Amino acid sequence: MSDKSNFDWIEQYLKQALLYKRGQSGNTSTLQLHAFLLRALDLSNEGRYEAAAVVFCEALAFARLNLSELEGSKSNGASINGALDVEELSTIADLCFGYARVLAELNSVRQALDLMYLAIRLYTRLYGVADGRVLFCASRLKELALSFPAYISVARILFFLRAHKALAGLIRAKFLFESSWPECCVIVENLTSDYCLRLDKGTSYSAGLSAEEIEDIEIVNCAVELIRRTAGSSAARLVVFPAYDSQFFSTLCHMNFSGYVAEFNRSVGKEILIPVRCEIGYVPEDSPQSTVSYLFVQKGQRLGLGKGAMVVNSPERNLPLKWKCSEFDDLCGLFNSRLRKLRSAEKFYRLDNGRSAVINAYLYCSSDQASALIGAVPMRTPRLFQA
Repeated sequence: MSDKSNFDWIEQYLKQALLYKRGQSGNTSTLQLHAFLLRALDLSNEGRYEAAAVVFCEALAFARLNLSELEGSKSNGASINGALDVEELSTIADLCFGYARVLAELNSVRQALDLMYLAIRLYTRLYGVADGRVLFCASRLKELALSFPAYISVARILFFLRAHKALAGLIRAKFLFESSWPECCVIVENLTSDYCLRLDKGTSYSAGLSAEEIEDIEIVNCAVELIRRTAGSSAARLVVFPAYDSQFFSTLCHMNFSGYVAEFNRSVGKEILIPVRCEIGYVPEDSPQSTVSYLFVQKGQRLGLGKGAMVVNSPERNLPLKWKCSEFDDLCGLFNSRLRKLRSAEKFYRLDNGRSAVINAYLYCSSDQASALIGAVPMRTPRLFQA
């Protein structure tokens, strides 16, 4: 059997899957590929796997030649985008999937895993993660990976599917637009490759983390990356801080309290809290409470609810709030308390990646947006400030 490198050309079909337009006319090569596919499936159903493999090889060789001719036409001024339609692209995915299953029967499992992953990438780019073809291919891929000592392959497909669900959730919540789907697909696939590389090296995560905890960290990182790179103005609703050990939190706030408050204010779009000062509690250095800071803030402007902004010299604004703060969630809770009192329809949610992540990420959104993300991105509401 040929090795994985002989299928690198399918990446060109993957690129075309991001460009196709519904309703494009087909071409005769699609019918020929269908004929190859049906003949190979018949042989496979009869248990004649070696014969089926030969037909699959012939079909993919034909597809590769067809692609080369189309690229040659493009170099001569013709457009390749109009030459490929969804049926042809989908048939290439079917061929990859069918050939992978035959290879698995012939005990070429490693090559089958890689080829089936190419198939699911094509299906996902064409139809989205919730499509039946994607789900069926994913179930067979997981089943195959679990039967083979390749935990990276299992992790790859699980993360790939979950990251696409996060992408779909961000689109439902209107943090991303449908038009950004092609770009986001590429980002998700690149992040999946990076994730598998880190897993393979085994040096990027704290000891003792479960597979689910590691995946949560990576899904949050994926969501943050998607928002930062493709969300446009919606990216302003994201607040991200480095995740230092809690023992340093007081020092961090003492050094950059104003900066942290300003980041939350930036997401709200108004200066609803104004930092006054931060001081570290007077406790022995070895005390468990030595990480506690006392933050003093003033109330800022009202939100746009039909009432005028507060006057700078009003008594309410000049009364500082004292808040005991030992982590970023406490500062977030203080903002949520202020937003609640201002009757805001939105608040901050934490993208919940556990205690061992490298970032603290917060998303400013409405309850409807948060509902659209439930099940797609791990998130929670930090505890509210109790006066």
